[in-house]
Amino acid sequence: MMTNSNLLKSRIKQLLQFVALLWVIQSFQSLFGFSFHQWGVYPQQFDGLTGVIFSPLIHGSWNHLANNTLPLILLGSALAYGYPKVYWRVILVIWLFAGMGVWFFGRPSFHFGASGVAYGLFYFIFFAGIFRRDKRSIALMLISAFLYGSMLLGVLPWDAQVSFESHLFG
Repeated sequence: MMTNSNLLKSRIKQLLQFVALLWVIQSFQSLFGFSFHQWGVYPQQFDGLTGVIFSPLIHGSWNHLANNTLPLILLGSALAYGYPKVYWRVILVIWLFAGMGVWFFGRPSFHFGASGVAYGLFYFIFFAGIFRRDKRSIALMLISAFLYGSMLLGVLPWDAQVSFESHLFG
């Protein structure tokens, strides 16, 4: 049986491996001039459903990926530390709910990137702190709000090139 410390280390290692995979995918796109954008979520099109699974793995640019990397690592680590028993369930629900929300309600365009997952992590930690009211949850909420409080407004449409729908449903 794993101790809490070993479980946390294991989860953070998995998280870093996931982020490394995102960088490998982006590198492949850049090196070979290939685009996986068509594997993003395309709302209300049957073919666009594949994006529910694949869209968090695809990014539009290096800047897009860089903007998602640190929030995924820090918020994912906070989730692993504060809520180890529900870690995988939370990630799975966020991943699927964000994708399906975009598929049902998004603008007609390809939506991709892991920001929906990052936003979902932030909001889970934020609301868990409000509802649970234990010291650990409140501390994680305050740290997350200090680092990523701007995510509270990121669910609003402010740039036509950014999928606020992914942020909102994350």
